[in-house]
Amino acid sequence: MDGAKDAANDILAPQSDAADAKPAQCPSTSTYKAGDNKATLQFGGRSRTYTVYVPSSIKSGTPVPLIFDFHGHGGSGAQEESSSGWKKKADQIGAIMVYPDGVDSSWNVGNCCGQAMSENVDDVGFTRAMITAASQAACIDAKRVYATGMSNGAGFVHRLGCEAADVIAAIAAASADLVTDPCTPARPISELSVRGLSDTTVAYEGGNTGSTGWYDPGAEKSLELWKEIDQCTGSETTTHQYCESYSTCAAGVEVTLCSLPNTGHDTYNNAVGMSVPDVAWEMFQRQPMP
Repeated sequence: MDGAKDAANDILAPQSDAADAKPAQCPSTSTYKAGDNKATLQFGGRSRTYTVYVPSSIKSGTPVPLIFDFHGHGGSGAQEESSSGWKKKADQIGAIMVYPDGVDSSWNVGNCCGQAMSENVDDVGFTRAMITAASQAACIDAKRVYATGMSNGAGFVHRLGCEAADVIAAIAAASADLVTDPCTPARPISELSVRGLSDTTVAYEGGNTGSTGWYDPGAEKSLELWKEIDQCTGSETTTHQYCESYSTCAAGVEVTLCSLPNTGHDTYNNAVGMSVPDVAWEMFQRQPMP
C-alpha cells in the first residue's frame, strides 16, 4: 500500500511511531465517512493497513465504543470483516469497528505466527497507534475500547490483554488460548474465550499444534491462568448454556470460557447457534475501563 492521495476512501493516519502519544481532544466532526474507510499508518518502518467501519447511525461528537477485530493467520482484515459477525453487531450497538491487516497475514503472539513472529513485529505498538489515530479522527470513548479476534488474531488479543490493559478495556478471543508469558497486565482485565471442543487446529486439550509452531496450554489451562491473573475466587456460574464464568475477581472484572460441542476451529459458525459477538458484547458492556 502506498497511501496514494487520489484514493478517495483512504484515510491517512498520523505518520508517527509514537505508540504512547495521547489522543487528541474528541473532534466535533469525524473524518471517517459512514461505511468502510481504508486507512494507512506508518509504523515500525512499515506501511500498515486497516479498515475502519462506521455505522451510518453514528453521529459526530457523540463518544462511541471502538472494537478491534483481528483476523487469523493467512487471513485479512477484509476476510474477518465478512466472517466474524461483528459488523452486523456494530450496526446494532453503534460502535466503530477496526479490522487491521497483519504483516504477511500474521500477528506476533510471541511463539506464533509467521513473519510477524519471525521479525518480532511490534503489533501491540501498532494497535496503540491505531487507537490514537482513531481518537483523532472520530469521537471515541476511551473507556470503551475493546479487542476481539479469531485464531492467531485471538492469540494476539490475549497478548493485548497482557500488555495493553491500560488502553484496552476488555478482550474476547475466539479459537486460541493464552500463550503470552509472562502475562502481567497493568490492571485486572476482563477476558472471554470461545473454544470448539472438536478443534483440531488449536486443540481444546492443548499441546503442540505441529505445522503452525504454536504450543497451546489448552482451553481449561488458559482459563486457570486468567483466573490467577485476575485473582478470581469462588465458584463458576453457567451462562449461555456452554459458558463457565467467574465474576468474583479483582477490581470487579470477569473471566469466562465458552466450550462449544460439535464445533471445530471456526467458532463463528458453531454447531450450537451461539453468536460470538452477542456473547462478547454482553461482557464488554459490563466492563468499561475503570
